[in-house]
Amino acid sequence: MFILRTVTVSVAVGFILVFLMFLWQTPKQNEEILDPTKYIVTQMGQCLQAEKRSQCLKQAAKDFSERFSLQEVLAVFEKNEQKPELIATCHEETHYLSREEYQKKKNIRDVFASCNHSCLGGCFHGAVEGYFIEKNIAIGSEDDSEVSGEIPQICGQQKDYEKTQQHTECLHGLGHAVMFLTENDLIRSLKLCDNLKTKSEQELCFTGAFMANVDGA
Repeated sequence: MFILRTVTVSVAVGFILVFLMFLWQTPKQNEEILDPTKYIVTQMGQCLQAEKRSQCLKQAAKDFSERFSLQEVLAVFEKNEQKPELIATCHEETHYLSREEYQKKKNIRDVFASCNHSCLGGCFHGAVEGYFIEKNIAIGSEDDSEVSGEIPQICGQQKDYEKTQQHTECLHGLGHAVMFLTENDLIRSLKLCDNLKTKSEQELCFTGAFMANVDGA
């Protein structure tokens, strides 16, 4: 009788453990089933058809930011930006995505470190957009004096970074960003780059501005 009770208890405990393991594993399995590429492209296609497209894209950016890292989303964009679902909207979407990322990190250098040049470098643009929105500095103003004072602060100094390449990428990304701020005015953008402290920093910023100019063309 004792043995029978022991076996019964053991079986019951076994069923409970199996059930708990199932509950614990199910969310993880569901996450693995979610295909980032399929999900992102599908959502972007829905926004393309939406009556209020920009509103849809802003909501999609929040959704993507909760489900995936910025690098994961941009990797999907980089491989698929010529698809009909993306080609007309992914630049705008990268603006919203990097704004979301800036809200998380509160550091434009960290956002730049996750950006790539997909969708005409919109990630760099949106990060700077978030930075200036937070500081209540007007974007697109013809007076560059206020922006000029901020330019040297955005990427800081090389010693602020673990790797030199990260500082380089930030300065290059800044060149993309100032092209957005000046609405693709190359001469104004280069003058903004001139506000950086060293010649090498200025030249890295120039490369981003020139690349953005070619992409825009």
